[in-house]
Amino acid sequence: MIIFTQLTGYEIGFCYVFGDPYIYTFDGAFYQWHRKCTYSLLQIGTAMQPDFGVFMEIVSCGNRFMPGVSCPGPVEIRAGDSVVRVPDIQTPSRLSVDGLEVILSREAAVIATNVAAKRQDQCAEIAAGPWGIVVVVCPLLISIRAPKHLSSGLGGLCGNFDNRKYNDFRARDGTLYSPDFNPSPLFPTSWEQHWGLTIISQYTKDFLALLTCRTLAWLALRKMHVVTLSTAKRWFLVVRRKGWRHTID
Repeated sequence: MIIFTQLTGYEIGFCYVFGDPYIYTFDGAFYQWHRKCTYSLLQIGTAMQPDFGVFMEIVSCGNRFMPGVSCPGPVEIRAGDSVVRVPDIQTPSRLSVDGLEVILSREAAVIATNVAAKRQDQCAEIAAGPWGIVVVVCPLLISIRAPKHLSSGLGGLCGNFDNRKYNDFRARDGTLYSPDFNPSPLFPTSWEQHWGLTIISQYTKDFLALLTCRTLAWLALRKMHVVTLSTAKRWFLVVRRKGWRHTID
């Protein structure tokens, strides 16, 4: 049985995502990012399909008075072969576990291999045992608790947790960007998550960075698992010819 532990001090670090969305990394960097897509908040390593990861979708939540506003959306935790999803963070106690609906109670229960969860007030608390990571999903707020032994082995929008916030904005390919409140788009877009999509060269990445998240998702859904440079160039030309938006949303 996975036990929810109360750790204090330097044994753990916290990452927070909230609002429109603002992101506070494990090492204390603070920035804002709006582009609507699915992102890796935290994962072990840099692979596109890691053994463990916490992923979040940024969605539109504006209205006619405040158009263009974005918010944290569905959250997904992938632990080995298990997929735990919070489809609506306004009602986080309703989960999807490997495609089956689960409603959490206040008592902790194992809901998937190596994953336990419970309801805490209006939030869902989900623990991934072997990794020691706890994800708390509340309406418009996501917090991730990670143990110190994972230091420097993490990637994603939450940073690498090595106690040096100046290097938190490290892209999936290892490129380091300045930790500004409005970061270079190449940092967060490198952590966009498209299941089944493998990018094989830096030149390809440069072209794909110009395409929208929606276009990349289309490629993944069409099971184009390996995107070559020629494919990326062809799609870039199509996007430009049709006048689709290919800059950062």
